[in-house]
Amino acid sequence: YLRNSLAQSEVNVARYYMDRSAWLAAFNRAEYAIKHYQGSPAIIEALVIKIKAARQLGKNDLAADSLQVLKANFPDQAAKLIQ
Repeated sequence: YLRNSLAQSEVNVARYYMDRSAWLAAFNRAEYAIKHYQGSPAIIEALVIKIKAARQLGKNDLAADSLQVLKANFPDQAAKLIQ
């Protein structure tokens, strides 16, 4: 429970940064959540934030890599979450 709560907290901060167009900060928070809280349900949203932030930063190859990870690990959610 605590691990999932910490992961969600990191994602909430990343979402806050996304709302303020702080793309690099959002990307870094999402990546931190992914690295440190594997297996948490919040990882799905962290991957989505990472993809969107990478696109905004002009790092399309990094966004494509993250999208492949999302599709490979969460195929059902990937179709709904990424436009």
